[in-house]
Amino acid sequence: MNISIKPEVAFREEADGKGILYFRNEVFKINKTSVYIWEKLQGKENTEVEELVDIVAKKYNISKAIVRQDMVKFFKKMEGQGLIVIGGIKI
Repeated sequence: MNISIKPEVAFREEADGKGILYFRNEVFKINKTSVYIWEKLQGKENTEVEELVDIVAKKYNISKAIVRQDMVKFFKKMEGQGLIVIGGIKI
């Protein structure tokens, strides 16, 4: 499974490390871990989820299985809001 941010989504990191996404006159707030993931996606097309799983698991010292599960939920939610495009069928 690979992920791409839609080009019309704007992102801003707040002073507290949390983030705000702007898309079609809507505002979405994301937590610090989501900001870290979002920053890894920016400027890239078709980032592989497994690449992100490895990076996040190492940074936060969490098992890859837990990271993968949480990341898939996060990406499905972001896709449902129209913020990203999910490609591929492998999860």
